[in-house]
Amino acid sequence: HRVHVPELGLVTYVPHDVTAQPVAGQKEIRFVAAFGGQLREDTYLRVYFEENSGWEDVRTALAANYRARGFELEAINFDEFENHPCSWAHAAYRYTGTENGIEYTGTLAFGNRGDQVMVLVIRATMENQEGFYPRAYAIMDQMQWYGL
Repeated sequence: HRVHVPELGLVTYVPHDVTAQPVAGQKEIRFVAAFGGQLREDTYLRVYFEENSGWEDVRTALAANYRARGFELEAINFDEFENHPCSWAHAAYRYTGTENGIEYTGTLAFGNRGDQVMVLVIRATMENQEGFYPRAYAIMDQMQWYGL
């Protein structure tokens, strides 16, 4: 189904087993896995905007936060991927690590939309990554932005 988020100027497709959760009063939305009808709050695609900062500052702070929590980050080289869903980004990382005894994998991507920094976070448990990544990529592929 289609989801329209006026606060972000975003329209996108969302698979039937993913729930869109706009964050009230913020320039943020989370697309949370709902496999088998069960909401998985730990498996999501999150898109949000930072104002009054450059993307390099946002990247540095978020990467430091993830490393401090024990995650390993590896820079994504877009030259290695044809049509990577995050190719719009100035920089992106893959990450892996364990939090509260659960193994996670994901992506952090940083770019600009107008004068705002756009941050995209994919987070998936190891058990849900194969099912969630194609859904997250489908959402990203269908994102249509308007206004600024």
